[in-house]
Amino acid sequence: MNRPFVIARVFGIDLKIHPWLVWLLGLFLLMRFAEDPTSVLPFVVVMLLGAVIVLLHELGHSLVAQHFGVKVVDITLWPLGGMARMAEIPQDSRIEGLIAIAGPAVNYVLALLALPLLVLAQGGALIPPAGVEPGLAARVLLTFLAANLILGTFNLLPAFPMDGGRILRAWLARKGDWLGATEMAVRLGRFVALALVVASFALGAPCVMSLVALFILWAGYQELLVMRRKYGVSPFGFARAGANPFLGFGGGRGFARRPPEPPDAGPPGEPPAEPRRAAAEFDGFPGSGGISDEDVRRLERFQGRLRRPRKG
Repeated sequence: MNRPFVIARVFGIDLKIHPWLVWLLGLFLLMRFAEDPTSVLPFVVVMLLGAVIVLLHELGHSLVAQHFGVKVVDITLWPLGGMARMAEIPQDSRIEGLIAIAGPAVNYVLALLALPLLVLAQGGALIPPAGVEPGLAARVLLTFLAANLILGTFNLLPAFPMDGGRILRAWLARKGDWLGATEMAVRLGRFVALALVVASFALGAPCVMSLVALFILWAGYQELLVMRRKYGVSPFGFARAGANPFLGFGGGRGFARRPPEPPDAGPPGEPPAEPRRAAAEFDGFPGSGGISDEDVRRLERFQGRLRRPRKG
């Protein structure tokens, strides 16, 4: 009963709604109706506008991802907004940056399109004259414009895995250090989440903003764990034995870095060429010419006491 259910399919992507969102909206509707039955319709209109805006935001991400060949599993509306589930995005700064910026870009374009309509609805004025109550169309357009600006700007906060955090990681990883970039983006996201909690209490809305902050902390840490496993690093940030011997933390910043390959490196599991040459020079005792296969077999069959060779 807690699984999202499909409501539509657009561009080959399933659009889903989480049951928790339905239950919360139903609860709010009952509370509105009990308080003032006339406020139910405006509430429903605002909720529908919000759902459409969030869906368009997520579709912006999804269509750009599909353009680059990334499979989009579905888009789900849930109590804290929307989420587009995708297959693994290529580790390419340009691709991840474009996918991340697409959502806020859709919101800003929608706000820009709503602006002239709002002016027309208010008789050619951006701001209605003092004492003049805006009509229903103007109020809907103003809500639509403001919601797009708020959603687009909020998602650009540099808090991974939000859009701004993904843009930041793409910029940090432009030289190929994706694990290090993820570490830094998640670390910065923790500070942003803390700032959101402080701001929420200052603005008198601690519940919603604190939930968003918790989501940032949880989702960012989950993606960091996935990245660490991919690069053979334990959840605590140490390289796992046998996973990748050349990954470690450098610079005191907790970044897993790959040093340059040793010169004349041989096949995996074998030492570089220089140690192999050194080992070959000391196969046997100096001047002995080395130990032959026959000598080895004789030593294996020998059961007596080994004696120290005579000098001279």
